[in-house]
Amino acid sequence: MTKAWLISGCSSGFGRVLAEAVLARGDRAMLTAHDVSRLADVAGRYPDRARTGRLDVTDTAEIRAVIGATREAFGGLDVLVNNAGFGLLGAVEETEPHEYRPMFEANLFGSIEMIRAALPLLRSRPGGRIVQVSSVGGISARPGFGLYSASKFAVEGLAEALAAEVEPLGLSVIIVEPGSFRTDFLGRSLHQAAHRIPAYDATAGATRNVSASRTAVSLVTPPGRWR
Repeated sequence: MTKAWLISGCSSGFGRVLAEAVLARGDRAMLTAHDVSRLADVAGRYPDRARTGRLDVTDTAEIRAVIGATREAFGGLDVLVNNAGFGLLGAVEETEPHEYRPMFEANLFGSIEMIRAALPLLRSRPGGRIVQVSSVGGISARPGFGLYSASKFAVEGLAEALAAEVEPLGLSVIIVEPGSFRTDFLGRSLHQAAHRIPAYDATAGATRNVSASRTAVSLVTPPGRWR
């Protein structure tokens, strides 16, 4: 039996790879991104099973619209994948509210609102799944990623409680905790605190340097795992 999926953050990285895998196996999927034009090539290969929608997970109106479009296109929803989000690199003292608050809005509050909006549709079918993309940073923090890890630790708590709430309803929650992969995370998906404090050069600064070197390598080597 084919499944209906709604996947956020499909323009690149894990979201795009997952979208292609889901469609290739014969399922149907609503593919979403800030820039819908980046989804045209994938959706074009599966015109009968793929739909696309613009989605900023910090915009509740866009969330409601894409949920409605999913219902209209597929008649229901079997799998929600919360993949959209971004990282932030910098020591806690270096990072300003205007830098870290948008990350929490996307990584945590965006996931909450996606879940809340999708649950009525998921509950209408047995065996639904919510796939919450977290990070290894959601279970182990390192210098320079304190605020990013804080957002992912919160996502982990959200997903664990949610799993207990929806299990009696026949729904399951899956938490995905990737480590380092060659995706765009170290490029356009990783923001850096603009301010640097020399006192943190040996800790958060060292993490910045390693991340920068990995970004350079990722631009000239084929896709694959870092480790």
